[in-house]
Amino acid sequence: MSHSTNCILAFSLLVIGVIAVTHILISLGRNNTARQEYFRWAHRICGYIFFVLYLFICVIMFQKFTRITTSLSAEDAIHAYMGIAIFFTIVVKICIVRVYKKFYESLPIYGMITLIAVYLTVTLNAAHYIISTFRD
Repeated sequence: MSHSTNCILAFSLLVIGVIAVTHILISLGRNNTARQEYFRWAHRICGYIFFVLYLFICVIMFQKFTRITTSLSAEDAIHAYMGIAIFFTIVVKICIVRVYKKFYESLPIYGMITLIAVYLTVTLNAAHYIISTFRD
């Protein structure tokens, strides 16, 4: 898969994450129960799309990673580690929703941590690639 396609997928992941976080923050800030249900469902749908797209990107990146015969640059190593860390924050968030209900109040924090990690991961490589493309 080309580097520009990977960038499009990465920025799509970031946009979906921003939409999901925005919906849940609006839901938490409102007392109107009719609209609150809409925002929670929109957040949940965005979350499922986010997770599926994230897993798809992980498969692509893992295939790319296995073809590399040299050592990774520092930037690529940080990018890979952050991508793996995103997986574990998503797993923790899913576990809280499904199993550990007493930590339910901390879910928005995990969502924002995940979004920040995605933002940092995307801007580390994808934004750098786009800027270098415009420069050339």
